[in-house]
Amino acid sequence: MQKLLFEDAWDRTISDGDRKWIQHVFENTKLPLDQVLFTSLRQAINHRGDLLVSVIVHNTKNTEIAPVQQHFSYVVDHKLIAEHTFSIPTIKSKTSMPWTFIFPKGSYKENEELLGGEIERK
Repeated sequence: MQKLLFEDAWDRTISDGDRKWIQHVFENTKLPLDQVLFTSLRQAINHRGDLLVSVIVHNTKNTEIAPVQQHFSYVVDHKLIAEHTFSIPTIKSKTSMPWTFIFPKGSYKENEELLGGEIERK
């Protein structure tokens, strides 16, 4: 059975309201078996001009996923908005975890629609 787990820093700092909202999104997401999927939560630009894309990473596989450098894209309506290389944390088998991808300023197309996009692994 899939479980929701918050990384330590998230667990210490997340508000009760956000925790309940993420739990609600998790409980209402239909997950296929044996895949790594991303459910978009929100997007924002921080004070440094970085694009923040918060998601729930779902590992429905029977094995954990390890933090290897991988290329990720942020796509809105089939249009590439951002690309960058990240390491996500180790996520155990049958576990979902909220995570924020931080695309540095310059790695995304400014003045583009940022809402409603999807994270894709390359």
